Amino acid sequence: MTFNKKESNILLKAKNALEEMFDGKLKKYHVSLYSAHEIARCYNEIVQNRKTSTISQEVKDFFEKRKFQIVVDGIGWKISL
Repeated sequence: MTFNKKESNILLKAKNALEEMFDGKLKKYHVSLYSAHEIARCYNEIVQNRKTSTISQEVKDFFEKRKFQIVVDGIGWKISL
């Protein structure tokens, strides 16, 4: 799947943050280990399908800070580029 320059930059910023998390800097991002794994799952799904969904507030906040599009979906959120 190809992404335009803006989408690539957004994905790169999220990827860099994920790499820092798994290098032991979870406290910097104020997320639990479980949330870090959920963020990684959502990131991979966005790369493959351009969208994902979650019910975790921490996951939503992570992607919202990085300029992903967030839409309320029932008790959770849909996240896309």
